[in-house]
Amino acid sequence: MRTGCGTATIPAHSSAPAAPASLAIGASWPMPPLNVIQRTGMAPHMAGRQKEVFVAVEREFEELWERHVRGRGLQGVAHRGLLLCCLAIATHRVLRYETGDDELVKEVIRTNLGGVADNIMLKLHKGRLWLLLRLLAEDPYKQAVRFLPQLQGDMASLVSSDLVAGPHEATWTASACAFHAALAAEDATELLPHFCCQYGMQYLEGFAQYGVRVGLEQSLGFGDDRCCVRISRPGPPPSPPSQEPPAAAGPGPAEGQAGPQQPPAP
Repeated sequence: MRTGCGTATIPAHSSAPAAPASLAIGASWPMPPLNVIQRTGMAPHMAGRQKEVFVAVEREFEELWERHVRGRGLQGVAHRGLLLCCLAIATHRVLRYETGDDELVKEVIRTNLGGVADNIMLKLHKGRLWLLLRLLAEDPYKQAVRFLPQLQGDMASLVSSDLVAGPHEATWTASACAFHAALAAEDATELLPHFCCQYGMQYLEGFAQYGVRVGLEQSLGFGDDRCCVRISRPGPPPSPPSQEPPAAAGPGPAEGQAGPQQPPAP
C-alpha cells in the first residue's frame, strides 16, 4: 500500500534532513506534469513558466517542511509519509492558484503520489483476495482482520491508534493523526483521501464483496474526535417467514346457551 509511502523518490529510510534542499524535491515532484499542462493548453497563462511554477512549489514545500516536519525526529515510513503530505499541500496550493482548475490539480497530485501504481496494486490486492477467499476458501473475516495491522503499520508513528480484534468484530481507532493535523492547519483537508485511513479504506472495501462488513464509522476529516474503522462478520441470515397455519376460531356457544345479545331495533 502507498499510504505514507508514495512512489516519489524521497528516501524511505532517511532520517530527518538538515535542510529541505537535501530532499531531492526535483525527483519527487517532476517537471513532466507541468510540461503536459503546457502542451495540452489547459492553463495558457502558464506557457513557458514551468520552471517558475516549479520553484514556487519548492518554496512552498520548504515552508511546510519547517512547520510540520523539522525537529520532529521522524524516521523511515513516518518521515517519508509526512514529506509527501507537505509536497501534496504545496502542489495543491500553487497549482490551484495558477490554474483555478480543482480537477486538474487533483489529477496532478494523484499521479505524482502514484496513481498508476495504485491502480496496479489494487488489482493485485483483489486478485489475491480472489485466490485466498474463492479458491482456497479462507475465512474472509479473518483475512480482513489480518489486514488491519498492515494498515496501522503504514501510518507508523504518525497516528496514535488502537486495534481491537474479536471473533466477530474488529475496530481500528485513531485518536490523533499527523496527516490530518497538517492538512487541517493548511486548510487542505480535501487531500485526506490520499493519506491516512481514508486511503486504506479502498483496500479494506475489497473484502466487502466476500460478505465482510467494512465501514469508516468516524473520521477526524468528518469533524469527529477520532477515526474508527470497523469490520465485522456478516449477520445471520434472516429467518424465513412463519409457515404456521392461522389460529383456529374459538368454540361457538354451547348447546342451549344463548349467543351474543343483539340490541333491540329502534
